[in-house]
Amino acid sequence: MAFPKNKSRRIVVNDHSYRWMVKTYYKTVRLSVMSETHNGQKLFAIFQQSINGAKADKYAFPFIVTSQLVKDTILYALENGYTPESKGENLELGDLTNIIEITPNKHANLE
Repeated sequence: MAFPKNKSRRIVVNDHSYRWMVKTYYKTVRLSVMSETHNGQKLFAIFQQSINGAKADKYAFPFIVTSQLVKDTILYALENGYTPESKGENLELGDLTNIIEITPNKHANLE
């Protein structure tokens, strides 16, 4: 099942088109990625909102998921067994906050 186009965004990595979407929770952000052209394996990753400061939450200092972060996540997943063209179990990467370099929101209060 594909992600709804009105609730997901498109990104191209290594000449392959993907759809991605984000769900936010109080302290975490869940990134979901799947191939736009194949009904294959889905990719899931979690990031901590606290990267934007000790007082970070989804209202005061939201965690901004950039296309660069999505690209870096996809590249990391491809290196670790992600096969977007093949059917298979979803790839749950878990918390990538300390694995993928994240640039904090430049508007965040980093006291």
